[in-house]
Amino acid sequence: MEARKAGISVALPQFAMLLSELFIIYFAAAAPFGVSRYLSEHARGARARPALRKAALAALAWPLTSLQTLRGRAASRVQATAEDESGAPDSRAVEQATRAAVNALREVEDLLACAGEGLSPESRHALFNARGCVERYSGLALACAWTDAGAVPAPREMELCRIAGRAGDDLLVAGRCVHRRNAARLFAHRERARAELVRALADARAVADDRYAARQTSGCAARSRGANRVESRHAAR
Repeated sequence: MEARKAGISVALPQFAMLLSELFIIYFAAAAPFGVSRYLSEHARGARARPALRKAALAALAWPLTSLQTLRGRAASRVQATAEDESGAPDSRAVEQATRAAVNALREVEDLLACAGEGLSPESRHALFNARGCVERYSGLALACAWTDAGAVPAPREMELCRIAGRAGDDLLVAGRCVHRRNAARLFAHRERARAELVRALADARAVADDRYAARQTSGCAARSRGANRVESRHAAR
């Protein structure tokens, strides 16, 4: 009697095994692209179903998605290079200029203190206020130079609108409005800091002028006293 065969044969042809392995590798490589697309759509305020649909399409066509991502990064690098070459302010140069201005005001204060019997508390406060205004204006001017009122809003600027129930294009429009309002506030703050800086420098110059005038007056008084002494000596002779 022949022995009966037991079990089920699951052996696949070599071509089928290779094809299945290729499918596994393809979908394993597609998963990160799908997750990234879903997160980006969710950050923009898209609803769940459209976000999942776009994520699935991006995952299935991940070779095209990867090419599109590389092209976008290259374009952003070119744009950043163009912005750097267009005269964007250098934060290090601004910091050095600010430090030089603050040090110059300190030297003025030291010279004024050495020129007489010392500075009054009001004069020292005026010079201290001038140094603070220089630092505040330079920081705000640098922040405004890097701020674009028409740029895409940041996710934190759309967070309150998302909590309020806005989504899709409505959320993007609301985020742009918030971004423009923040930019307008920053620009207005810079203008106020500029006016305060001008007034503070005028006060510092007034302190220097008062000290110079007082020194000139004391010098004239000393010379007049000396002249009176000489005249009195001649008269005595």
